[in-house]
Amino acid sequence: MKVNGAGVPGRPGPGDGQPDVSIVIVNWNAKEYLEGCLQSLHYNSHNGLKHEVLVVDNASADGSAAMVAQRFPEAKIILNGINSGFAKANNQGIKESRGRHILLLNPDTVVFPGALGEMVHFLDENPDVGAVGPLMFGARGETLESYSYFPGLRLLLRGLAIVIAGSYYWDEEVKSLEARQVDWVGGACLMVKREALDEIGLLDEAFFMYWEEADLCLRLRKKNWKTYFLPGPRVIHYQGRSAAKAEEKVMIHGILLQEWGRSTEWFFKKHYPLWMRLVFRTALLSIAAVSLIAWAFIYLVFPARRPKAREIIRAYALGLGLIRRQP
Repeated sequence: MKVNGAGVPGRPGPGDGQPDVSIVIVNWNAKEYLEGCLQSLHYNSHNGLKHEVLVVDNASADGSAAMVAQRFPEAKIILNGINSGFAKANNQGIKESRGRHILLLNPDTVVFPGALGEMVHFLDENPDVGAVGPLMFGARGETLESYSYFPGLRLLLRGLAIVIAGSYYWDEEVKSLEARQVDWVGGACLMVKREALDEIGLLDEAFFMYWEEADLCLRLRKKNWKTYFLPGPRVIHYQGRSAAKAEEKVMIHGILLQEWGRSTEWFFKKHYPLWMRLVFRTALLSIAAVSLIAWAFIYLVFPARRPKAREIIRAYALGLGLIRRQP
C-alpha cells in the first residue's frame, strides 16, 4: 500500500485544523467518472466548509491514480495492489482520515453544490443522528432508490416491485421535502459521524461489496443512533458502472448477482435467526421465479422490449442455475 499526501493517520489533536468532513472514495477502473466526481467536490468547498479527499484505488488499470495525482494534487491517494473490496478499502481511507464526519462516496457520482454542507449541518444539529444520505438521481434524471428497509415484509414487497418493473425507479422520496428517519441509506453517498463510528467500529470487511451500508446502519441503530434520509442534498449516481466491468459477471439491474448473494447470506447470518434466513431465501427465490415468468411474458407480447427482456431472462436463469455460462 502506498499513500500520497500529507495527512496523519488517527484522530487529530486540538487546534490542528480538523476538517468538517473527510470524503473517502473507493475507485476501481472508474477514471471516466472519478474525474467528474472530484470536480463536483470543488464546488462544495465554499461557505467555509473544510473537507479533505482520500481516494483509495483498488488496483485500477485505467490510469485513475495518475489522473488524480495530476488533476487533484490536494487529494490523498492510497494505492492497493489488488482489488480489496468496497468495505476494506473504505476502512483504509477512514483510518487515514481526520474529519469530524466521514462521507463514503462512490466515484461514479456527481455531488450538487451545497450538498455536503447540508449533510454536515444536519449531523451537527442533531446529536442523536449517526448517519445521513441524500436524494440520488440517475444519469437520465430518474429518481433512484436512496434508502431502503431492513429485511422484512416491506423489503420483500419493494424487491418484488423492482424485479417485475426491471427498474430501480423510486419516487417515494419526492412526495415530501421533509427529512425522515429510515432504516438505512445507500452507500454510494453516506455521511456518518466519527463519534458514532468510533462507538460501533468500522465497516465489516466480510462484505466485499453490497449490504455493508445496511450492516453499518443496523449496528448504529443497535447503539441508539438514528439514520436519516435528506431530500434536500442531491447527488447524481451513474449506478453500477464500475461493477459492469467485472469479469465473470451475472448482472441484474446493475447488480453483480453472485456478490449480492454472498453478501446477503452473510448479512442474514450475522443479524437474524436461521428460520428468518430460510424464509427470506425462499421469498427471494420465489420473487426471482415470478420475475422470470413476467419477463418471459414481456418477451413474447412486446417485441420492442425483447432486447432488455432477453438480457434479464438470461441473468435470472444464470442466477437460478437454470442455465450455465458458456466457457
